[in-house]
Amino acid sequence: MIKRGDVVALYLPFPTISSDLAVKNHMYICIDNSMTKNKELVKNQTFKPALLTRRLVKNFMIEEPDLARNPFTRPTLIDLDKVFMLDNTVIPTSYLARRRRNVSEELYEEILDHLVQPRLISLNKSEFMQLNPGTY
Repeated sequence: MIKRGDVVALYLPFPTISSDLAVKNHMYICIDNSMTKNKELVKNQTFKPALLTRRLVKNFMIEEPDLARNPFTRPTLIDLDKVFMLDNTVIPTSYLARRRRNVSEELYEEILDHLVQPRLISLNKSEFMQLNPGTY
């Protein structure tokens, strides 16, 4: 089971099960994994200047690859506009990033500090499980 600060590669049924986030996996940082099976995730993607010029993301961090801080292999945009929520769901460790399973405590705290009134998005658990075999 994943823990807070872990980085996982997942497919998300957002906004629909056939959208970009559902057909191509992305990396997500688990920002909350309370004692229940509820999860809160923020999306990461390879940084592209077009994301900023087209104003697709307003609140974000850009993180350079640094194995001491993160598992990323390229400059990465951490999207702080949205927090994806999954209720009563287990994500197995097989979805963890390979280079490093998590972000450093320092980066984790920076992410929490920069999260200001994100849009909270509840995901459909059955669609999520359909896209990510082994989750339950």
